Amino acid sequence: DKYLYFISTGKGDLDVFKYDILSDIIQNITNSQEEENSFDVSPDGQKIVMSAYIDSDSSFISQLFINYINSGKRERLTNDIFNNFNPVFIKD
Repeated sequence: DKYLYFISTGKGDLDVFKYDILSDIIQNITNSQEEENSFDVSPDGQKIVMSAYIDSDSSFISQLFINYINSGKRERLTNDIFNNFNPVFIKD
């Protein structure tokens, strides 16, 4: 693989970054106000599923999101009262 994905501080919040090992370029792929805390990259490398705290939510409940890497589009998957951690993609 030529990419390394990791969580680090972006705009003061935790974001998911993609490091291209061959070109030595780092890209912030979530670039959001949420605090991402765990994630997984889809087998095709097109999206990530992640667990994140929403800054505007004082309950500190972690929700799940899908983020499309190329477009930056984000979809919220959960909106419940339970913490959601460590999401993973499973190959068919």
